[in-house]
Amino acid sequence: MDKKTIKKTEEELYKNVDAHPRQKPIPFKEFLDYLRKNPQAIIRNVFQVFHDMIKHYVGEGFEEYPDDPENIGFVFYDCYPLFVEGTDRPFFADRLFAYRLMNLTKALRQGAQYVSQ
Repeated sequence: MDKKTIKKTEEELYKNVDAHPRQKPIPFKEFLDYLRKNPQAIIRNVFQVFHDMIKHYVGEGFEEYPDDPENIGFVFYDCYPLFVEGTDRPFFADRLFAYRLMNLTKALRQGAQYVSQ
């Protein structure tokens, strides 16, 4: 990444952080009590964050030919924003790669949720 891209990314990050409503600080013991009662509301693991990042850039998939009897069922996912936009070395994901990537991210997230419960 060049310095201009990094600077722009930092500015966007700070803008989004500043736009997020801030909560009043609470005592640490109160935080621990809340965490004990509702851990999934506070703690997110790397698999959940990874899933949300991929989902943010790729979005929802859709079936291009739902009524085609020869359709093999691969959902179309638009990976262009994730792998092409704003990159120095674009990667053009085919339909099979995108389908498998999305299924993997869903499985990682579900597996992580299952283990953490």
